[in-house]
Amino acid sequence: MRPPRLLSALLAVLIPCSVAQAQLKPPPRFGLIAGINSSTVGGGDAQDAKRRTGVMAGISFVAPLSPGLSIEPELLYTMKGAGFSDTDASGTVKMNYVEIPVLFRGSFPTSTNARPFLYGGPDIAFRVGCSLEAQGQGINGDVSCDEFEAEGLKFKTVDYGIVIGAGVSFDLTGKIFTISARYDHSLGKLVEDSDTKHRVLSLVGTLEFPWRR
Repeated sequence: MRPPRLLSALLAVLIPCSVAQAQLKPPPRFGLIAGINSSTVGGGDAQDAKRRTGVMAGISFVAPLSPGLSIEPELLYTMKGAGFSDTDASGTVKMNYVEIPVLFRGSFPTSTNARPFLYGGPDIAFRVGCSLEAQGQGINGDVSCDEFEAEGLKFKTVDYGIVIGAGVSFDLTGKIFTISARYDHSLGKLVEDSDTKHRVLSLVGTLEFPWRR
């Protein structure tokens, strides 16, 4: 009779432990992302740049590493650029990208279903659109950035930088809704031989679903 009793005792200990381990580490999640960008440019050659309002949208995959820490790669379509104006003309540089941030997200435990979090990590972006919208000096319309290459002004096709942000997540009975503010600090130049770089503030919302395999 002892072996069955020993087995029962082991199961009585191991099963609750296994359940606790599973509860400690959340399951992976798939997320839908939407946000609003307020972008401009910085750097030594950026003078009197205005802000451009745009959007971002995409998907994410949240892979928990521990109860409060996860890695979160994203795939985004995001609109960046800047406005400008002087006494003779005004307009907007429109630069749109497919961007891949790889973020680390740390959450803080609370006694409610609302959990604050911080996140950050590197990103790389590939340009998919670039144009200059201008009014004044006999110009009224959009001009592709490619048309400026003949004048020696070459816009870069790849950008990279760092993303940092903070927000709050809400548990909606299995689904997770988050709202956050993030800052995208570009390290790459927009134009060769010119010290201008993207600076983007974003308000972002996500809806995350458990990943079913």
